[in-house]
Amino acid sequence: MYARLLFVSLLCMCGDAFGWGSQGHQVIGAISDQLLEPNASQKVHETLNGMPLQVAATWADCVKDVQKTDGGFVYKPDPRFHAVVRAVRD
Repeated sequence: MYARLLFVSLLCMCGDAFGWGSQGHQVIGAISDQLLEPNASQKVHETLNGMPLQVAATWADCVKDVQKTDGGFVYKPDPRFHAVVRAVRD
C-alpha cells in the first residue's frame, strides 16, 4: 500500500518530460543516417542538400520557436528544446 502511494507521489513530482524534442530527434536522425542503404542515403543527401538527418531532424523543433509579432516573425529559441547531441558513431 505504501509503496504504491510513494510511487504515485513520485510520478506527480516529475518535471517536464519532453519525450522526443530536439535531443530525441537528433538521436533518431543520427541512427537513421547510419542505417540507410546506400541508394536511400544518396537520395536523402540530395534532398537535404548534403545536410545529415541528425541535423535535419530538428527542423520541427525549430519551427516551434518562431513567433508572430506586429512587425512579422521572430525566432526565439527555447533552450529546453535545443540540447545538442553528439553524433552516434559505430
